[in-house]
Order: sequence, then C-alpha cells, then structure tokens
Amino acid sequence: MNDCSIVFAHFYKTKRGHYRMDTEFVADSIKDWKEGDLTKIYVSYVEKCIRKEPANYLWSHRRWKHEYKPEYGELLDRK
Repeated sequence: MNDCSIVFAHFYKTKRGHYRMDTEFVADSIKDWKEGDLTKIYVSYVEKCIRKEPANYLWSHRRWKHEYKPEYGELLDRK
C-alpha cells in the first residue's frame, strides 16, 4: 500500500534487564507481490522466532495454528 521497505524484528530477553533484537530484511518494495505473499512470509518468520525462543510465545500467536477458511472473509464483510 505504501510501497516501503519491509524488515522483520525479533526482540528477546538475554538475561535479566537485557534484551536483544534480531532483524531480517524482507524486501525493498512489495508492490509487485501477489496478495497474501507477505502474510505467508510473516507467518514463517513468527514460527521461526517461536522455535528460537519458545518462552516468548504469546497467547495471541495461537491464531496461526489454524488454517484460514473462506467463511472468515464473510465475517469481515459484515462489519
């Protein structure tokens, strides 16, 4: 939408009061990508981060273990 660079960041605790951030460059521009490509890459990145630091796994990430169903789109259309 904004045609900007995409970078993923992963923050994790190394010891008490100390944190580290790893970044991963994705692309300069995604305007030519198909819809959903960035989402698939993001899901893969989140899975990799969870495997690296399972203690940082958030309850909010549980949504990724379910497959997308077309009915979900209908719920968004109702709003």
